[in-house]
Amino acid sequence: MFGVDAIGAGTREQARRDLRVLQRLFVLHAESLWETARTLVAQSFPNMHDAWMPWLDLAPTQREGATPRDTLIRALVAANEWEKQHNVLERYWATQGTGLFARYCVFRWQGHAEGLRGIVAPDPIGLANLIGYEREKARLRANLENFVRGLPAHDTVLYGAPGTGKSSTVKALANAYTARGLRLIEVRKEHISDLPIIIDRLRRHAPHFLLFIDDLSFDEHETEYKALKVFLEGTVEMRPRNVLIYATTNRLNLIRENFADRGKPSEDVHWRDTLDEKASLVARFGLRVTFMTPDQTQYLHIVLGLAQQRGLTLVEEDLKAYALTWERQHTGRSGRLARQFIDELVALQSGKSDETFTGA
Repeated sequence: MFGVDAIGAGTREQARRDLRVLQRLFVLHAESLWETARTLVAQSFPNMHDAWMPWLDLAPTQREGATPRDTLIRALVAANEWEKQHNVLERYWATQGTGLFARYCVFRWQGHAEGLRGIVAPDPIGLANLIGYEREKARLRANLENFVRGLPAHDTVLYGAPGTGKSSTVKALANAYTARGLRLIEVRKEHISDLPIIIDRLRRHAPHFLLFIDDLSFDEHETEYKALKVFLEGTVEMRPRNVLIYATTNRLNLIRENFADRGKPSEDVHWRDTLDEKASLVARFGLRVTFMTPDQTQYLHIVLGLAQQRGLTLVEEDLKAYALTWERQHTGRSGRLARQFIDELVALQSGKSDETFTGA
């Protein structure tokens, strides 16, 4: 059993009692608590009687939108009897997890010794911030939708030139599914051999976990890819349904191959098997999505979209001319280059006339 079905009758009854006590504490008036604290402390330390400002009329924290945690809190506050709201708490736990997984949405695996670390300020990028690559984003999102719904989904590799938005797309997709219990875990290449430990840690927890391996590739002497192949292919132990991998790479052949490998190295009798093993890693990913380098039309489309998002008011033809000048004086046309150009224009417009733009 998993999720709500795994809650025993004793645990559910204890939750009801805890909620009953918490509601009694919640309805206590802040001024009464303040006066009681002052009186008790002043009995032993008279000079501390006026040590605290009253914590009255505190303004609520302002947030954009409502998080699942906000929704849970509002449901409890509006309820007459909190103990009857245990089912609301159970549904929250079943989708959002408990402890560390309920507190953070993005994590980084720090290695076997330190384990998971919650990211306090994750990148807030959203899908609306990414211009272009609509077909690619749709394929990735459809696969992730299947995953969070408990349907079969594919481990995925995003391939393309640097700056085409692969990593940003993964982060934006994860942010889009946070409210439905998706948690993003960044796993660096040097920690791939820890995958069995990571999986064992996640297996018994409620949310869905997206393992994010950025800039995935291996040199000839690196053997961590073997652990990744084992995870992708499966072992005698059943793979948990709540874990999926999205990896980005600039090389479709994930393991470096030398021209000498295509000959018959004397050290390796079965050199053909070794070559096939190196070439087979990418085939273990069920979905492969390519982010092509944008042509000039696509590049300008990204520029115009970003300019609109940032509130730039330049004439469109001037904006295009400036963008092409920027492109000629920099290397590699990409979405990243378009964003850097827009950042430059925003900085210039905030301090001086756009007539000073040179593209340098």
